[in-house]
Amino acid sequence: MMRISKLALIACVLVLVLASAVFARLAAVGPLNPGNGFPVYYVDTNGVALELPVKPLGNPLGVPPALSPTMVFDPPILGSAFSGQIGFGSECFYWVADADWTGIPSTVGNIVYRAGLEAAFATGDAQDGQQIVFSRIRVRIPGLLPGMAGTYTVRHPYGTETIPVTADDIAAGKGLNMTRDLGVATANFAAVLSGDVGPFLVQTLPIAVSVPTPPYDVVNWVGDGNTISPVTGSPIGFNQVSITPPAGVNLGAGNGVPLTTSNFVVSGHRFNGVLPTPLTVNRVNYTRNATNTFFDIFATSELGATVTATIPTAPVTPLTAGVNELAGLFWTRSSFGAGFAIPPSVSITATLLGSTPTTVTPVPTDLVTITQAVWNSRTQVMTIRANSSDTLGDPQLTVTNPPLGPMLGGVISYICQVTPATVTVASAAGGLATEPVRVLTP
Repeated sequence: MMRISKLALIACVLVLVLASAVFARLAAVGPLNPGNGFPVYYVDTNGVALELPVKPLGNPLGVPPALSPTMVFDPPILGSAFSGQIGFGSECFYWVADADWTGIPSTVGNIVYRAGLEAAFATGDAQDGQQIVFSRIRVRIPGLLPGMAGTYTVRHPYGTETIPVTADDIAAGKGLNMTRDLGVATANFAAVLSGDVGPFLVQTLPIAVSVPTPPYDVVNWVGDGNTISPVTGSPIGFNQVSITPPAGVNLGAGNGVPLTTSNFVVSGHRFNGVLPTPLTVNRVNYTRNATNTFFDIFATSELGATVTATIPTAPVTPLTAGVNELAGLFWTRSSFGAGFAIPPSVSITATLLGSTPTTVTPVPTDLVTITQAVWNSRTQVMTIRANSSDTLGDPQLTVTNPPLGPMLGGVISYICQVTPATVTVASAAGGLATEPVRVLTP
């Protein structure tokens, strides 16, 4: 049976953060596993959680017997107590998908497309305190021949790559060679949530089980690491890899004709424990005047969840759930009368049957609105007007980008030869707003 080949290491340093990310391809990262120093799981935007247990399930690459289903990892390092403890050497995948080109005629030999979410170490070999996690997109065609230089377009489940290949690349034996590793923000395992991969691709053919049956769960897998299979899960609806060469280059399907495969080998094991209820607080703003104080709270959670807000000295407030195209969104506006003190934080909790509650404590801020951002191309005068939702506290507004300083009565004007594309106004009460500049030509 086929096994996914080992991935090379990238050196980058991350530390655990339990979080979710805005515009994330993955939705959440789990708590730290004290047994290996990595997050227990990652959750994609479909709610699929994949784990990194201690020790990984299956056999390491190249170590018999070949087991299926299996995670993909390298053998523990001989003589390293920590490597032996965690069950692998330099790398192990939460999830990986390799495109398979079997049966597709190729004039250039081996073609590699790989997407993965990998646990590794900044030091290369396993060393406690050096744990990292990153996403990877890799495309390689090392066997390109002289005369095949040009721009290649690779469409894949997570987007499109435009990759230039020079004659020197081919002469040096590199051919087409693109690797992009993301999620490398220092001290933040959650940085990978906005990486290149997610949601996870899932094998559509049945999971293959080797004989004798492996001594671990053989049911809860998104891919068995062995079976060549079509997949589902592309966020753009393209569950294939298609490589379009330059007009005069034939990869096997004809000059300039894409070479395409719908087959992959996928590996990943589902986390079977209890997951926290998904919760993202999108905004917590207050509006205050001489007669009343309002709080507006916007959040996102799972369908069927209950979301509540606790504002100090006020009763617990339930958030209203959206329906249809707004499903998963929650909102409330609460009124607390004149003279209500703005607390340093509020508490938002989401609960869902079968999951543990999730609570976050955001800081409430005023809402800044930029009512005018205009540059007159004849006079070269920029005029910016803004206001705060806190008309009682009247917090100082400051133009922070460009760094023009405090506004007077919510207005500032200045002369500039070139206008910025946007302006940003910050409030002393924490609000922030950015607005495109409108160019006025009299």
